[in-house]
Amino acid sequence: MTEQVPRLTYLAYEQNRGKGHALRHGIRAATAPITIFTDIDFPYTEDSLVGVATTLLGGGADVVTGARDESYYSAAPPSRQLISKLLRHATRTLLGLAVSDTQAGLKGFNAAGRAVFLRTTTDRYLFDLEFIFLASHKSGGAAALRVLPLPVRLRPGIVFSKMNWKILLSESRSFARILRQRWM
Repeated sequence: MTEQVPRLTYLAYEQNRGKGHALRHGIRAATAPITIFTDIDFPYTEDSLVGVATTLLGGGADVVTGARDESYYSAAPPSRQLISKLLRHATRTLLGLAVSDTQAGLKGFNAAGRAVFLRTTTDRYLFDLEFIFLASHKSGGAAALRVLPLPVRLRPGIVFSKMNWKILLSESRSFARILRQRWM
């Protein structure tokens, strides 16, 4: 495979531990000055991706996170709308984050953001929330990072996957762990 794509580095590990773990595994090996990641189905427009890169390369933020608007919610199934809006409310009220949309599947960061991202421990869905939480708070004498929400748009024809209620239940434990960090 590397003969066909010479700059490709293929990484693997044995057991599926979730997207958060997979991203940490890959980002540890990355050497570029900025990192951008998205969902496997590339749900956002190219302009959205370019906006993240431009903001980071221009020094406008340490962390850029996609911010979904009402057009996203009008395309999403009602159950996904409810889950997303409840999490956004909890993020604002319980965690006190200025950036409430932590789950949009497009994010990027510079070297300072990379260092914080690699401190995350959540392996599944709420790794994004943990990352934005850590980046938004002072830690060990270091200042909070500049976290910027950037409006993103869905590509036409995106099909949303169903949310598994068992996963939501297990992720509530991840949310409780992150919430405990706020009060420590």
